Amino acid sequence: TLYNKYAADPATHVFFTTDPAVVKAVVPVYLCPSDPSTPGSADTSGRSQGSYIGCAGNEATTTGANLNGIFSSNSKTMMRDMQDGSSNTIMVSEIIIRGKTATTTQWGCPGCYGIGGAHGEMTFSTREVPNTPVPDQNYACKSTTWPNSPCVVNTGTKYNYARSYHVGGVHALLADGAVRFISSNIDRPTFQHLGDKRDGQVLGEF
Repeated sequence: TLYNKYAADPATHVFFTTDPAVVKAVVPVYLCPSDPSTPGSADTSGRSQGSYIGCAGNEATTTGANLNGIFSSNSKTMMRDMQDGSSNTIMVSEIIIRGKTATTTQWGCPGCYGIGGAHGEMTFSTREVPNTPVPDQNYACKSTTWPNSPCVVNTGTKYNYARSYHVGGVHALLADGAVRFISSNIDRPTFQHLGDKRDGQVLGEF
């Protein structure tokens, strides 16, 4: 299986795994049917992509431990850590794949599973509402003008935002296992609180 081929050694970056099948594998269930993009990269490594990534909170997705979301570098979040309750905490959201382009660069692009997460590829921030016109900030952009997924280069602070080709919002997985359609018109502070697992804020309807 793909899992058995993966080098689980925490000191091993997935991009440098000894088996290229791991970084090239595209898992169909991880692709949103509404996204018309062709996953992967134009270079010979053929690094895989997917439509769903974890929530780092409402902070930058730059590599770092102890972010306020469920997922961050080397995070070990447990149910007890979700002080706001699992039904008030976002765990995973859709993003838009910037598909195959002429460039070989995709460091930081959301959903680039084959890179390994060193530049925030595996996580998104709830700093901005879903489908925001505010560009993602990536270490390198495969495309700065990809439809519905603008990007600017920033080698320091990095942000990926929840995006989709669905009209009006994105599908998100809450930590209690519920899948919700989150409107692009959601109150921005409410969305930010949904990303933070421990801010103690009482949320209204969303």
